Amino acid sequence: MKILAIGDFHGKNILDLKQICSKEKIDLILCPGDVSYMDKIREIMFANYTSRKKWYNIIGKPKAKQLIQESVEKGVAILEELNRIGVPVYFVPGNAELTGRAGRIWAYLKQNFLSPHIEQMDNIYFLDFRKRAFGEYNIIGYGDNNSGPEIDQYEKVSKEKLARQNAEYDKIHKNVSKLFLAADKPIIFLTHNVPFNTLLDKITSPAAPESVRGKHYGSLIVKDMIEKYQPCLCVGGHMHENQGVIKIGKTKVVNCGFGAKGEYAIINITQKQVKVKLLN
Repeated sequence: MKILAIGDFHGKNILDLKQICSKEKIDLILCPGDVSYMDKIREIMFANYTSRKKWYNIIGKPKAKQLIQESVEKGVAILEELNRIGVPVYFVPGNAELTGRAGRIWAYLKQNFLSPHIEQMDNIYFLDFRKRAFGEYNIIGYGDNNSGPEIDQYEKVSKEKLARQNAEYDKIHKNVSKLFLAADKPIIFLTHNVPFNTLLDKITSPAAPESVRGKHYGSLIVKDMIEKYQPCLCVGGHMHENQGVIKIGKTKVVNCGFGAKGEYAIINITQKQVKVKLLN
């Protein structure tokens, strides 16, 4: 099976993806999220990184709604472009999709979530917290960027907040584990973030707040799922500066890169081996 792995478009695509899929004879597209445009929102977040206020409270809800609507519209446009290729696309949302989880999603943003748009697309499959068979493989999707104690790995939090985070972490961990335990074929793990404390998750971008540079901001849950269940392949993104490939045990882990800058991966996978070609 031949896979195109590409994500982190941030509302912009500079590649002829249909031509790439035709030339490479792609069977499946894996998209690890962040199709939506988040650049303006991220600038506000980074400029106020040490503030205790949420970015949408800093600029006010009317302006926040406007920016999020712009983000969603550009994300939908990217998904529509992927849909027109005619190849199945398995998609998990990233933090740019502003999905949230039960108890964290902003009530006034629910109508802007991408899933209603995806339901109208024939070739896009929303895989967040889901398992789907494709050929000889089960593909498991997990789109969260952070969860539970992952949120504040480097920050001091109150005992009450830590307890809430740990409870949420445990719940998510359990739900993702169930998907692995139910798998009846070799597993491909599609995630938004990459595993924690690896070569793929270290922040080096000069645009990032100084306080986070040089630190690892990958996912603890992704790392644990890989170590426990050893899927044959894990595809993620999120960490734009770290396009690359590593191995954790028997698992080939791919950060397919920053799609907005034309980075992607072509993956040949068989029952015997996984070959990855990184392109930009």
